[in-house]
Amino acid sequence: PAPAGKLRGMSSKWWHSLPLMYSGTIVLSLPFMKSLAGTDNIPAGGCIIAANHSSVIDGPIMTTWIGAAISRAVHTISMADAFNHWFMRWVLRSGQVIPLERGNSASHQLMMQYAVSFLKRGQIVGIFPEGRMNDGKQLRRMRDGTALMAMETGVPIVPVGIRNSWDAMPLGKRPKFGRRIEVIVGKPINTSPQAKLYHLADSVQRAELAVEITDELAERISELSGLPLAKV
Repeated sequence: PAPAGKLRGMSSKWWHSLPLMYSGTIVLSLPFMKSLAGTDNIPAGGCIIAANHSSVIDGPIMTTWIGAAISRAVHTISMADAFNHWFMRWVLRSGQVIPLERGNSASHQLMMQYAVSFLKRGQIVGIFPEGRMNDGKQLRRMRDGTALMAMETGVPIVPVGIRNSWDAMPLGKRPKFGRRIEVIVGKPINTSPQAKLYHLADSVQRAELAVEITDELAERISELSGLPLAKV
């Protein structure tokens, strides 16, 4: 069952037009794509796909390119501002994207409820653990929401490296059609050992378990994306 409450931009009745959404977005982004590899690493059941975030094109890549390659919906978490325009709202709803209002604790809690609900039903949630776009030169510090989501449900996290998206479509600048994007899907991170401890742990222990998973995820995304880790 879906969680109580409603996210801004989230329709109670999905517009089931994923093939149309996939094909249209793929055609528009095709000039920027070079390769997509490793999708066979995505497990059959519920999982979290976590990638670096350098450009606005990263979301469509995660939702449509990876989703179409495995013939499954990827419920990517996106900033709610993207739902303001009617056309984008239709596209994002048809892609079953989960909106999040930054700085809104109620929206964050509801987003987590929707994500956990999808995962418990054996579906895929896509997330950018950095929270915001980086500068294409180094990763931002990863947040622990991905780890908490994984431990709550016991699902694996699939790290993904998106290379050259900043060069192809830098924020606030014109797209550069000569730059091509490579997407590499890595081996999944098994979070079930930490998930078993998580449900018996206190808040301090849970935080330590989240750090453990987040650090491993950051290292894996750094390797796959070719971007160095954020300097603390």
